[in-house]
Amino acid sequence: MYDVQCQASAFNLSKQPTAEIQHGDMLLHLVEEGGRLSLTYYSAFEDNVREYAVFEGELLALHTGSLTYDYTLNMTDYKFSDVSHLNEYLLHELNLDSLKIGQLFPQSIQVLDADLARHFLVIKFSPSNQLWACNLLY
Repeated sequence: MYDVQCQASAFNLSKQPTAEIQHGDMLLHLVEEGGRLSLTYYSAFEDNVREYAVFEGELLALHTGSLTYDYTLNMTDYKFSDVSHLNEYLLHELNLDSLKIGQLFPQSIQVLDADLARHFLVIKFSPSNQLWACNLLY
């Protein structure tokens, strides 16, 4: 079983040249146990707006040479605001046109670096090539 928590700062750069840059926090909680994967994303850009999305998946293949795990994922729950920063981010990270409950899609997660003594992990989502630096909680 792996229990991994990743945190990042996020910025929303508006297409309007005079608009203020919005800063927020993003959190990814990843739990893997026996070929089952749970991904929960959290996002906060404003004090009163909290967003989340939950994905569950099954392991399809493990490529030991590259430490790449291929999954079939399914979105099981979400809460997005009317103008959702998290939805936009997930469409890019998961390489999707839209997000829907029950939608199955493939996703690969590669372990790029791991320091088990320091409980540190770097993972990459493919095909988007998004990187997360994470704490391994076990």
